[in-house]
Amino acid sequence: PLVLPDEGPREVRMLARSLGAMQARLLAQAQSRTAMLAAIAHDMGTPLSRIAFWIEQLPEESRARAAAEIDEMRAMLASVLRFARDERSAADRPRVDLGSLIDSLVEDAVAAGSPVTLDPGPRALVRADPAALRRLFDNLVANAIRYGERATVAWEVHANRAVITVDDAGKGFGEGEVERLFEPFVRGDPSRNRSTGGTGLGLSIVRAIAEAHGGSVTLGAAPGGGGRVTVTLPLTDIATG
Repeated sequence: PLVLPDEGPREVRMLARSLGAMQARLLAQAQSRTAMLAAIAHDMGTPLSRIAFWIEQLPEESRARAAAEIDEMRAMLASVLRFARDERSAADRPRVDLGSLIDSLVEDAVAAGSPVTLDPGPRALVRADPAALRRLFDNLVANAIRYGERATVAWEVHANRAVITVDDAGKGFGEGEVERLFEPFVRGDPSRNRSTGGTGLGLSIVRAIAEAHGGSVTLGAAPGGGGRVTVTLPLTDIATG
């Protein structure tokens, strides 16, 4: 880290302290991102390889479907890794119809029997990697169902940004734990069992993808109780109707 002077005029000392605090935040962010990358590689790579081996013993039709799911999971993982490393600029990303992407995700979740409802908003286009963006909302919907029984997805357009909310019917987020929940390996469920508590990477991945798109993620309370996760993304175009 850069060593900054702590002597001199008051203004210089104040500037040095501000720069030092910013440097510490950037270092912490880099360390968190590195930890997340290592966790993803460790937690996802080996199980996917094992699954790919076992599905070879399935009947041909089932094997083809399972192999397609494996390929999709690997593509999502690669997309998350790429965004976490900031290897792709916004200008390289295609325009994505946010409503169509979310509608498709919710439709798939409902077809699978998940308690998810949709409150659609106006048409909005974003520059994004579709697989990464879907991964973001898949994680949020899964978390809402796991910890809050059901998920309600909605979005609005404000100025040049899309604001997407995912509400649940759980106990919400406790004071003091909001920022901690974005750290790798921290679970909302205190259980260490992955079947109930997950891997603790969901919100880390969500934040990495959102920030790579120039957006942000915040945690709060849903109207009427429960938790709310709000994702804000910059729009490339707006079309209402």
